[in-house]
Amino acid sequence: MNDKNQWWGYKHTEGTYQAKRYFEPLDIQEANESPFCEIVVGPFMAANRDEAIEIIKTMSEPKEIHVRLGVPDYIVTKAEYDDADANDIPDNAYFIGYEDEEGNECNEDGVPLE
Repeated sequence: MNDKNQWWGYKHTEGTYQAKRYFEPLDIQEANESPFCEIVVGPFMAANRDEAIEIIKTMSEPKEIHVRLGVPDYIVTKAEYDDADANDIPDNAYFIGYEDEEGNECNEDGVPLE
């Protein structure tokens, strides 16, 4: 028997983490539209609120962001890309987007793309 429920949560702009039981997509949609939610995550499975808070913290942690350049796949960390001078990047490279350490597309701040 699975004793876990669906949860979602967010990091508040003041730095606190909030865990909520997930019932419908509207919960997350409203949080994404709120100016007080810095990062919204979920839904995910957790046994209780404490476990949900830990999952939200983990999912909200900044990750090393990579920049994908087209050339045949030339990938560097965002820090390397930001620090690179023009000689470090192949002449035919062009910017494609950002991805996290696992290769998931994200924005410049590491927030996953929907």
